[in-house]
Amino acid sequence: MRWEEILLLADMDGTLLGRDLRIPERNLAAIREFMARGGHFSIATGRSIQSGAPYYRQVQPNAPCILLNGVMLYDFRTETVLRVRALPEGAAQWALRLAEEIPGCGLEAYTARDIFALRDSPALQAHLVRERLPFRLRRAEEMGGPCCKLLFAGEPEGVAQLYLRCTEAPLPGARVVLSCASHLEVLPAGADKGSGLCGLLQETGFSPGQVCAIGDYYNDRELLEAAAVSAVPENAPQDLKRLARYVVCHCDGGAVADFLERLERDWVT
Repeated sequence: MRWEEILLLADMDGTLLGRDLRIPERNLAAIREFMARGGHFSIATGRSIQSGAPYYRQVQPNAPCILLNGVMLYDFRTETVLRVRALPEGAAQWALRLAEEIPGCGLEAYTARDIFALRDSPALQAHLVRERLPFRLRRAEEMGGPCCKLLFAGEPEGVAQLYLRCTEAPLPGARVVLSCASHLEVLPAGADKGSGLCGLLQETGFSPGQVCAIGDYYNDRELLEAAAVSAVPENAPQDLKRLARYVVCHCDGGAVADFLERLERDWVT
């Protein structure tokens, strides 16, 4: 493959970002050089428009990005929502009832452009602070548009209990996925980073054989499986490492840059 034939997608937390929530300079330099050579770079993240915007401005992807774990396809260059999916009506109320059963469990709801804190908890506030988002408790009725994603935030034991509840008695038209040990996400059925990639390919005209992807957690599984060439950083779970073509350095050391070096060595002609 030539650089201009490659569509590279990178997860954010634990992949593009280090544990300090900064993009390592090694990654920034490598991505800029990749795009300067004609490569196409996209981000595939569970984050929203707001929570990822500071990082998008740093990297300036030259392809549309997959947001909310595959629910939305968004072009930051034109600030345009290209595609978005919604949860079934009543999903927020269903999630609130579940959250109230788990001590210390918070709940966030996402529309295409807004985030609503529906149930407060220390874990929820920590998540909003981590993603540099304003905190204001709101009611589900205040959402001005369809709910696209729900996020439970709590202690790992409570989140694991919620995961079992949701898988044993699922909400019709929805799916659940762990995005980390303390976060459980509820997404529209069929929405994941793999399906987001399908939409991205339709929008851009790339083929699956041109896709290279890197991610570090279970919400990246479908993306890694769909990519022609895949990688995970050293900090990924062991079972994900078995799915990937490459295991690259820890996210703190510039995992995306490491992946690009492997691509240049083994794939680029």
